Amino acid sequence: STVGWAFWGNDTSGNWNYTGIQSFVVNNSAPNVSSVVLNSTNISTNDSNQNLTGYITTTDIDSDLVYNITDWRVNGSSWNVLNMPFDSDSNSTNTSDYSTYRNDGNITGGVYNASCNSGYDGSGCYEFDGVMHGIVLGDSPDLEIGTNDQTACAWIRHPTSQQDSYSGVFYGSIYGRGHLTEDDGFGIYLYNDVPTVGISNEGGDEYIIKSNVDTKDGLWHHVCASADRDVNMSIYVDGIKKNTTNISSLDGFNLWESTNILIGSRDHSSGAAFDFKGQIDQVQVWNKTLSSEQILELYNGSRTKLVSNETTAGNLYSMCVTPDDLSDVGSTVCSSNVTVEAVIIYDTTVP
Repeated sequence: STVGWAFWGNDTSGNWNYTGIQSFVVNNSAPNVSSVVLNSTNISTNDSNQNLTGYITTTDIDSDLVYNITDWRVNGSSWNVLNMPFDSDSNSTNTSDYSTYRNDGNITGGVYNASCNSGYDGSGCYEFDGVMHGIVLGDSPDLEIGTNDQTACAWIRHPTSQQDSYSGVFYGSIYGRGHLTEDDGFGIYLYNDVPTVGISNEGGDEYIIKSNVDTKDGLWHHVCASADRDVNMSIYVDGIKKNTTNISSLDGFNLWESTNILIGSRDHSSGAAFDFKGQIDQVQVWNKTLSSEQILELYNGSRTKLVSNETTAGNLYSMCVTPDDLSDVGSTVCSSNVTVEAVIIYDTTVP
């Protein structure tokens, strides 16, 4: 912030003068994480029936509100393949991925809003005008669904509709690549203002399910889509599963495509972009199927809890935290590892 001052003086004869305005800039200090402690619900067992919860202590000498960017790690690598909170390091050129995979995004016209009061935390987001603008994540092998399962989530707000000039439908791409029936692809988008998920291969297999929830109400909504390749694909809105369908016919297919993966737009062979009009925040992607319990935790704003359904015996878990006061980002601090143990089943049969 800038501090300014000026001095005025006068004498008993009515003469006066002043110095002119002087000023100096008080620089903001980045926040600091002093500790991150990770515990299981029952620390005496640490088994795979227990939730993991992180406890964070932060300080900010400017007394700013601090938003903690969390990144869960499994055996040293990020649980997410994309963890994009649109923090204060974001700008009109790029935005950072806080996973260890570093799939940073290049901005092609989205406008960064540092305080768009998104979802639950009031941090920054990107605003899109629906005209060929998006965040380009490239053709990263980390983000390829390939033969993997995948889950993608984002917070969205769209007070108005955007009619696609190619199809006439009110489309809005949230995350993904490709156009269903024409390319290999997986992604979340709006179809006539209803969050929808689709997955397809070029061989003609396609599955599309709608949430049947009209989110064009000017409010923030949390949208998630998960694809369990040998079972089902599901879509969630505000933590609740709204629809599901069997996609087992795609199990084993490599849904690789050479086009870009984008946020807020779509890159595919037909030339249509299906551009999103509104605001998008907190985009996260996992190369796994998240449980319904974990998706509900994400909707409720819990970034510090990993439910027991997401843990596996023998793995090492940690949580890394980067503090952000919406002006500067501090240094990342990680917890110690917690090893999840196998559940011990006791034989209570009377001999």
